[in-house]
Amino acid sequence: MKLLVNRWVHFILLIALLGAAIFYSFSDVLWRKEMQYLVFDQLNKDHPRPASGQILIVNIDDDSLNKIGQWPWPRTVLAELVDKLTEKGVAAIAFDAIFAESDRSSLSGMVREL
Repeated sequence: MKLLVNRWVHFILLIALLGAAIFYSFSDVLWRKEMQYLVFDQLNKDHPRPASGQILIVNIDDDSLNKIGQWPWPRTVLAELVDKLTEKGVAAIAFDAIFAESDRSSLSGMVREL
């Protein structure tokens, strides 16, 4: 009889855990999202996907700053960069920068200043 009770207790605990797992799998609880991100990151570290070679990151480094000058660069320089990338067949271009001010080095900006 005791063995039968233990089986029912285990069965009820198993059903309760399964129900909680199903309930929380559809929720946006913060700890669940963080756990999902940790597991995803670990899986990508353990089994990384091969690089496709379709993504190219153009970095503005110290050599670029020494050659072209201090940031922010004139919009004409950025336009030339976009033109060259477009000529090479780039499908999408994204800038990770804030262009909050107008271009102070543009010809129209200089004419207005004078």
